[in-house]
Amino acid sequence: TNYTLQHLTSFSLNEGTIKSRFEMWKMATSGLQERPIFGWGRENFSYVFDAQYKYSDFESAGVGEQWEDRAHNIFFDEAINGGIVELLAYIALLVTAFITMRKRPVLLAALISYTVQNLFGVDTLNSFLPFLILLAFADFLKQQRPEASLNSYVPIKMEQAYAISIVGVGFVLLASFQFTIKPMVANANVYKAAKSMMTNQYETFKRSYKNGIENLKSFSGLKREYLTLIGSTLVTNASPLVQTNAYLKYANIISADFETIYKANALEQKNMLLLAQLFLQRGVVAQNMYLLDQSEDILKRLLEISPNKKLFQTTLEKLKSLKENAFKAPPVPSK
Repeated sequence: TNYTLQHLTSFSLNEGTIKSRFEMWKMATSGLQERPIFGWGRENFSYVFDAQYKYSDFESAGVGEQWEDRAHNIFFDEAINGGIVELLAYIALLVTAFITMRKRPVLLAALISYTVQNLFGVDTLNSFLPFLILLAFADFLKQQRPEASLNSYVPIKMEQAYAISIVGVGFVLLASFQFTIKPMVANANVYKAAKSMMTNQYETFKRSYKNGIENLKSFSGLKREYLTLIGSTLVTNASPLVQTNAYLKYANIISADFETIYKANALEQKNMLLLAQLFLQRGVVAQNMYLLDQSEDILKRLLEISPNKKLFQTTLEKLKSLKENAFKAPPVPSK
């Protein structure tokens, strides 16, 4: 049996991913009832998800969802983003587009495909930008007049055309460097920093790590992802560094930057959990009760936000066991 063909042509309400979608849509409905007019703000579905998350609901669906920032349905997403106001505006946009394209089968088919895939998927830049281009093209066709000719456009001199072209090319090159090249360089530094950390090449790590941070100073979201990758690599591969007494010098640098990220994004659960894990590991390695207390404070805060996440509960239980049985030490301020 061709698995790809079977996956594309089969549809079952009992399938895990479909059932998990239904759970997220129920969460979105409840979230909309809490803030019906203007919603929760863009990119804030995760707060609704975290507050209502129940592991048993997703366990029964056969999936282990822990983090979600989208409802996987464009209409629920828009409702959470901006409430009834934004949802109605989005529906009005779609209706207008359908009316405009109703006599153009190719454009209409593209619009239908875009809308249908967004009923169960996530609208990203890869789909949203073509959608905007489609709308612009449809509007261009609508605005065309049979009597239009070259003489109806404002003529410009050749020198002006060259000047506009040069400025345009310069803008594209600058944008490419700022929004493409810098993140690419940072991505290479992530790999180099992680590799040098795992092989305990401290000076190489510091240089690559610093360069990556520098390249992303204008990209707060990417910087957060950069730190998450480095921090996750350290947390999951700590043993070799602990055995060579090198763990703390890496962990102290990463934790310091993570604390800054945490203060600016106090409700980002992934970052909070990772910082708690870093505090926990540093506390155990350094035999420092103060660091373990900081880890416990963050985990308790996480359980206040999302009380039903087993991951937070088990990590907190593990931490309390360590504090009770591993060692007893007076609180020592972190340096």
